[in-house]
Amino acid sequence: MKQKFVEEVSQEELYGSRNPLVRFAHLKRLENIIKMLGNTEGMAVLDIGCGEGFMLERLKGKTIGLDYSMEKLKRAKERVQGALLVRGDATMLPFRENCFDAFIASEVLEHIPNLEGVASEVRRTARKKAVAVVSAPNEKNWRIARLFLLRFPIKLEGHVNSLTPKKLEGLFGKKVLLRENIPNLPFFLCLTQMAKYRVK
Repeated sequence: MKQKFVEEVSQEELYGSRNPLVRFAHLKRLENIIKMLGNTEGMAVLDIGCGEGFMLERLKGKTIGLDYSMEKLKRAKERVQGALLVRGDATMLPFRENCFDAFIASEVLEHIPNLEGVASEVRRTARKKAVAVVSAPNEKNWRIARLFLLRFPIKLEGHVNSLTPKKLEGLFGKKVLLRENIPNLPFFLCLTQMAKYRVK
């Protein structure tokens, strides 16, 4: 089933936000994901929901960005040199089997109703020893933060999933290699969770 995607605020507005909390959370997430991935030189990396390319421009290796929004892909093309940019649905990846060494799904899974569809496609296209780095907001705490900052709506329309570490655990493989939260607090206090999984 085709996914419904809702255009939200641009990544440029988030990473360059005048609000220090918003700016810190998003830039720290980028930094942590790059560290969790490690050296990607010589690897084939798929950024699922690549948006405007802020993650892609920080990666090495053969980088591919997938997004459903043509507008975001156009902006990514202006930002990133050397990456292959593809319009597509994360539940029906337009790639052959066993072709990626690493996957990124950063702040995208909360938008997709069919999470198992995404996970199934990641497993299908993953090479042996492939890893996936996933990040997702702690919805409850982001809503509290948005209320405190008077940012409306409190609940973003495009967020159809509220993801906990337990819900993410079995999606991309049960072996969790690394886990991080922003800020560095237990999940019930953090804004964003991140985990690195062994897919195969």
